[in-house]
Amino acid sequence: MEDYDINELVESVNGWKHIIVLADNILHWRKSWYPLAIIAIISIKFLLLYFIDPSLLSFVGLCGIHLTLLDYIIPNVVAKYLDNNEWSKPQDDQLRHVVSRAMEMRTCVARSVTHVAELRRQRPSQFLVVGFLVSVSIAWLGSLVHNLLLAYVVVSFVALLPGMKHHGVIGKYYKLMMDKATARVSKKKI
Repeated sequence: MEDYDINELVESVNGWKHIIVLADNILHWRKSWYPLAIIAIISIKFLLLYFIDPSLLSFVGLCGIHLTLLDYIIPNVVAKYLDNNEWSKPQDDQLRHVVSRAMEMRTCVARSVTHVAELRRQRPSQFLVVGFLVSVSIAWLGSLVHNLLLAYVVVSFVALLPGMKHHGVIGKYYKLMMDKATARVSKKKI
């Protein structure tokens, strides 16, 4: 069943396959200058947002226009300028890998939603306390930091996360933090 789902999803993104593989290469930093390009593009977009300063409704409309144009233009440009005969087996394998990761992410999100729903049903008071504390924390953070800056930091982190995981940056800093925490705990015990 899973292979059928992957094949079906690969077929449904056929017009986007070149873009998906390119985006995967960029997000995983296959070239050393890709992180700089990611940050530069995000920074330019957020600077434009800062200078335009659209209302929420205008921002949603602009995003809709942007996505609609991309959905129309990308498959047509790819079909016109990129030859599908040049599509190689490694690229196909990479596309299948990206699609399988997307399906795993969808499953993870579905499990998380199910877990939260079960927590709400089984332990409503705990759900209330956790939901309240998370909401208050987010509201407090939002009052301290400008929303556009906060969005910039979050979008930049999410865009750089696949590359950081791929190159072991996350694991390296996680190990460093755990070593420091272990050293502090053992120091306090002595």
